[in-house]
Amino acid sequence: MYCPNPECLDFIEDGVPGEYVDTVSVCPKCGTRLVAGPPPEALGGSPQEARARAAGREDDPAVEVASFGSRQDAELAAGSLIARGIEAVVLADDAGGEFAGFGSVAGVRVLVPTSRVAEALALLEEPEPQGGEA
Repeated sequence: MYCPNPECLDFIEDGVPGEYVDTVSVCPKCGTRLVAGPPPEALGGSPQEARARAAGREDDPAVEVASFGSRQDAELAAGSLIARGIEAVVLADDAGGEFAGFGSVAGVRVLVPTSRVAEALALLEEPEPQGGEA
């Protein structure tokens, strides 16, 4: 298991993703859901290149489509995009929720592949359905 978050302290400090045993499912340093298996062999490069790999592909790098004040709001937005078939990743500096009450200085960001930005923005701007009688 490894942490795919290029903004995780492990990656920032060591230049490689943090690796964990199979019984750990969330990175203890950044709160990102871990990916099964060993990390990719050649994950190096600039932080911008690493962020591009976090969602999308190297030929279709990820870009920010939204920023939220809380991880929960960002996860809801990303989940909505994923449910509609758009790859999305949440990047946060909230220590995996350890300091959730303090919020995030940089905001909690949602990234999608460049090729899906317009579609993602349109979906995120849709009004939420109001509860009512069915």
